[in-house]
Amino acid sequence: MNQEKFNKTYASLNEKQKQAVDTIYGPLMVIAGPGTGKTQLLSTRVGHILRETDFRPFNILCLTYTTSGVAAMKQRLVALIGPEGNDVEVYTFHSFAEKVIQRYSRYNDLETFQFIDDIDKKILVRELLEEVEFNTPLKKGVSSVDSSISLILSIISQIKKEKYDADILIKAIVDQLRAKKDSEEFIYKKKTGDFVKGDFNQGKWDKFENKLSKNIQALQIYKKYNEIVTSRKLMDFDDMLLKALELLDRSEDLRLDIQEQYQVILVDEFQDVNYAQYELIRLLARTSQLTVVGDDDQSIYSFRGSNVSII
Repeated sequence: MNQEKFNKTYASLNEKQKQAVDTIYGPLMVIAGPGTGKTQLLSTRVGHILRETDFRPFNILCLTYTTSGVAAMKQRLVALIGPEGNDVEVYTFHSFAEKVIQRYSRYNDLETFQFIDDIDKKILVRELLEEVEFNTPLKKGVSSVDSSISLILSIISQIKKEKYDADILIKAIVDQLRAKKDSEEFIYKKKTGDFVKGDFNQGKWDKFENKLSKNIQALQIYKKYNEIVTSRKLMDFDDMLLKALELLDRSEDLRLDIQEQYQVILVDEFQDVNYAQYELIRLLARTSQLTVVGDDDQSIYSFRGSNVSII
């Protein structure tokens, strides 16, 4: 431990930050806005834990979102702690999921999966879209194919991140179509052109029905896509996290081994976690000291499935 560096860094913290650093045991949530030194707080907390407890660097797991975030955390830890800072395990969620998958091979013979990249995913979705009839909501014409592919890829990723069930979603959409058919929302409120107040707004309904029917078709393609990647033993980027969750849930030995190692878990940018990531944290942190740092006013990854309500 670089005591001089640590003492100087600790002295620079305000009272609330010091309180967060000093609280070693039990669950801890730190709400901090942008530019308030969250990474510095986490690294100082790690240094304080190593100084005041018997935990070793390999007993500490830090999870963040980007490889640049991993590099920044490592750099701060080494500057504060010294060479041992390299032994603190810092990962992105997906790189940690990959580590879990690799570690599982020590317990059982894991089937060999082949990684499918974004280009291969797009090719497979395009092939499945070719089976869809023209003049249906998902494929009104050749010009609609690319936008439909983007929609399907987005749905595939969203379902996996939030662990949705495609059949339940399809049923919910069908139920919504039935419920909305007689809604006041599609009744003219005043005379409009050839229509009088109380007439059914067929044009507005057609747009609504087309949008929801398109989502149903996209979900049906997702189901076929999922069957194919499973049968071919393919794994995409989002599958890595789901596979890690499956393995942790299936193998008690693996789960207990990982829980035993990581006695301290710290999660940066917690407001950006999606449901699958939350499930991973929940599984890992049952017996550990869990710290999450985030800002419930600053969720920047909602486009990729983050769920700020989790915070």
